[in-house]
Amino acid sequence: MSGVIETFGLTRSFATGIALDDLTLDVQPGEVLALLGPNGAGKTTTVRLLNGVLLPDRGEARVLGLDPTKDDLLGQFGMIDRANDQVQGFSTGQRKRLALARALLHDPEVLFLDEPTSGLDPAATRDVVELIGALATEHGRTVIVCTHFLGEAGRLAHRMAVLHRGRLQAFGRPDELAAALWDGLEADVDLGAPIDDRTLALVREVDGVTAGSPTAAGVHLRVRDREVLAVVVATLVGREVPVYSSVPRTPTLEDVYFAIEAGFT
Repeated sequence: MSGVIETFGLTRSFATGIALDDLTLDVQPGEVLALLGPNGAGKTTTVRLLNGVLLPDRGEARVLGLDPTKDDLLGQFGMIDRANDQVQGFSTGQRKRLALARALLHDPEVLFLDEPTSGLDPAATRDVVELIGALATEHGRTVIVCTHFLGEAGRLAHRMAVLHRGRLQAFGRPDELAAALWDGLEADVDLGAPIDDRTLALVREVDGVTAGSPTAAGVHLRVRDREVLAVVVATLVGREVPVYSSVPRTPTLEDVYFAIEAGFT
């Protein structure tokens, strides 16, 4: 399937150095993509290139099949050189042209959101996150979100693109990236109290258990898969050890992001 947004070797430099280096990715219809990375990673440069505010040094992009360097609305209205200016400084004619451009954007198929919840209180943040999610799931909008708030990105994003110093370091679903970063599954088993050494040794002997450590309420495990976790629970119950719960812990977007970021240093 052809993407709503596609980039091919997109590259842009400034006097201070390369801001974006050979970016190739795609965003599908109705997908929310989180652009993640530290300050200076290239997130804002990416969005500006996709909007036609900046021109690439090399490479190309397509948004809804259009080339932003040729089909950006500001360019059509002779205002590309005013893209970063405050509206208050526009002349009456410029404001009218801007208003016309805005009228054409009243029902966008693609949304570019840069830190959409920055400065909002928790209730407003929740409302914005729910709205963005609804735009994608219920209305089929395609959304690119640049954010430092990994929690909200994790609730919204279907895929993540991690940038660092202008380079794409990782691109895909969090679970796909987690599978490439870690073997097996983590789980917390609640025994009502810290596991004793004898029981811990018993658990570690179960085939498919790769690690185990005591917690305040029981034991934290790394296992090959869910079936191994079921064997662990059966083993404990068979030894009359009470098991109140066993909860597999799927890596969060935060886990994945920080594991990738650890490779930056």
